[in-house]
Amino acid sequence: MNRAGEQVLLNDHLKLLRLPAMLRQYPECARQAREGKESHESFLLNLTTQELEQRQANQLKRRLQEAKFPTLKTLEMTDLNKWPDFDSLRFGNMSMAIILPAGKPGADWQAWHRQNSCGHRSGR
Repeated sequence: MNRAGEQVLLNDHLKLLRLPAMLRQYPECARQAREGKESHESFLLNLTTQELEQRQANQLKRRLQEAKFPTLKTLEMTDLNKWPDFDSLRFGNMSMAIILPAGKPGADWQAWHRQNSCGHRSGR
């Protein structure tokens, strides 16, 4: 079978097997394998690793959407003027994101924060 026929069959097989990342990535991976004289196993490992990473990213995204968490806000995205007692200079140099409630601050803010931050961590 000629090269064009093989590519058409491979495209069809990858579509039927529902391997979209492999379908997108195999021409580039095949070119790199040919140029680098990689083994067949190395080529397949590279291709399947990319498919797996794409599936895991999609799964995480889907789980976070299905969890219907409230809107996330980082410290940089928040209008600190709403909380006059908040010391922004003290927290200004923080490198990690802080999850803040999207609604009005209430008495149960700490419980809300714990539940949502744990939920986001467990989704990963």
